[in-house]
Amino acid sequence: MTQPNLSALMMNPNLYPHNPANVELVQTHISYVFIAGDVVYKIKKPV
Repeated sequence: MTQPNLSALMMNPNLYPHNPANVELVQTHISYVFIAGDVVYKIKKPV
């Protein structure tokens, strides 16, 4: 799976078992950070 496809998938609140109201994406220079309610998921960007 490519990074853009994974990012689009991770933006879907229905993906998460704790059912967040929404998902916010914050990008750093090295990572994608998905804030899904009270839970945060971090995925490193390819180097």
